[in-house]
Amino acid sequence: MGITTSYTNILRTLEELSRDEAKKLEAIGRDPERGLDLVFNNVQTYAKQWEMRIGRDNVMKVGMAATAVEINGFNPEAVNLERRRKLMRDGKERKMKLTAEGVLGFVNTDHARIVGALHLLQILITYIPQLEDYKGGVRVMFSTKPPMSRRLDRDGVRRTVVHPLATSGKSETAIKELRDGLLDFLQQIGQTPDDYQRRVILVGGDGLTFEQMGNLKRSMCQGSSQ
Repeated sequence: MGITTSYTNILRTLEELSRDEAKKLEAIGRDPERGLDLVFNNVQTYAKQWEMRIGRDNVMKVGMAATAVEINGFNPEAVNLERRRKLMRDGKERKMKLTAEGVLGFVNTDHARIVGALHLLQILITYIPQLEDYKGGVRVMFSTKPPMSRRLDRDGVRRTVVHPLATSGKSETAIKELRDGLLDFLQQIGQTPDDYQRRVILVGGDGLTFEQMGNLKRSMCQGSSQ
């Protein structure tokens, strides 16, 4: 009809935009003054064959998906690999002692208790018609009763910038495939075995990812010792 572009042109444009975004992300990863936090997890997609033919079967495709998150207030010295290794050799590496008491110390229990009680009152006056006259009083208490907590400075609030990476067909449940997938993601942010920046790369995920990353490190340490 001549009222839209062709499928080929749309596909070519999307591919070009993807390549351009990949180059920008690689430049960010190579910038020593900017930091990225790599977060990944396993993903599954069930590929159903709608036209069953010989050689075609429904299959569960398993892979890994990652996102690179730009770190606000990044300090390059905090990820200096040589400095970290020196601190470890000298026995001066700082270790955070995380305890249940320490975590509870960060929680303003008085504030949480009062806010919880006010929410309960709000539920009562919302669903009990006889208490409707108290709505104004509860609204005032929401703004005056809870103790003041530290609020974010609006001028200092910044949007977190995230960059989706190309997915990998590897599975994080297998140590070797986890290593291959991780190297793929690192290469997408400008870190390659022949040109690796000597700094710590922050990598995270869910509980399984954390456990498998520990297994991968132990496996590589054993391989290097042999």
